[in-house]
Amino acid sequence: MLRQRIMAALAALAVTGVLAVVLPTSSASAESCAAAWSSSAVYTGGTTASYNGHNWYAQWWTQNERPGTAAVWTDKGTCGGGTTPPTGNCDHPNWAAGTWYPVGSIVRFTDGGYYIAVHENPGYDPVISHWYWDPYTCGGTTPTDPPTSGFVVSQAQFNQMFPNRNPFYTYSGLTAALSAYPGFAKTGSDTVRKQEAAAFLANVNHETGGLVHIVEQNTANYPHYCDAGQPYGCPPRNAA
Repeated sequence: MLRQRIMAALAALAVTGVLAVVLPTSSASAESCAAAWSSSAVYTGGTTASYNGHNWYAQWWTQNERPGTAAVWTDKGTCGGGTTPPTGNCDHPNWAAGTWYPVGSIVRFTDGGYYIAVHENPGYDPVISHWYWDPYTCGGTTPTDPPTSGFVVSQAQFNQMFPNRNPFYTYSGLTAALSAYPGFAKTGSDTVRKQEAAAFLANVNHETGGLVHIVEQNTANYPHYCDAGQPYGCPPRNAA
């Protein structure tokens, strides 16, 4: 009987040793970090970028949409090795709504990212109020996002402004039309260019219902848009 007990104990130890070799431990190393996310890079569906110690999967085309703050990104979990979030000079205070921030103020937002005030403001949300805040990289450098086609509004910003637009309206169509007016939003200071573009796009948004409508919805106004004394005349079956 004693011999059988000893043999059973030895068999149990052998099985335990095999399981320890075959089965992975729960403390397996994290997946390697992909290339660091960049606000100026374009990511197509299926690409991966790392941000704040996590890998993120792009579900569709995106640019300048920070992982963790936009639905386009899916969190694939923590990652180790490769790129890591910056740690130098990251002792900036947490952002607080209602606090007055002079130009140059740097804050840590709730998404873990850092932002610098480019215009003074009473504590506007850095993720929403891009006019007042720019993303900031710890270490003292502020990333710049070169606008597409020289226009101060990037394609990513255009998509954010008009998420429900009619497919008739495209960013490429906008920039092509603006090429006929080379001075528009391309002269003066950076502030003036942005103000000019903002005023134009605000009016476009108002007149088209957010780039939804292609023609005037109030047909009663049609007669007011024509002049029989001009070559273009009036729309068919409409009085002058």
